[in-house]
Amino acid sequence: MELDEATCAVSAVSHVYSESHVPVGIPVKKGVINRAALNEWWKGRAIPASRAGIRNALEQLNLSTTQKLLEKCLGLSLSDQYWICPAGSGIEWS
Repeated sequence: MELDEATCAVSAVSHVYSESHVPVGIPVKKGVINRAALNEWWKGRAIPASRAGIRNALEQLNLSTTQKLLEKCLGLSLSDQYWICPAGSGIEWS
């Protein structure tokens, strides 16, 4: 998966390794993921801009948007097990 740094949107998905691990509701047809649906899902993972204290947190972290924060924290959410692992980072889920 590639993220566009300017928009924090998913710009490409090169390969779906396991359709059963794609987030619920994101269509995959013939091994190709629906990128528009994936972007809607990804966008929805960001902390709402209306959340109390988020502006202060963004300023402290020198980030302009909650989407940038989502990218910085690798999409991690405490409510599920999805996250992104940058290629070559050596980061592992454990």
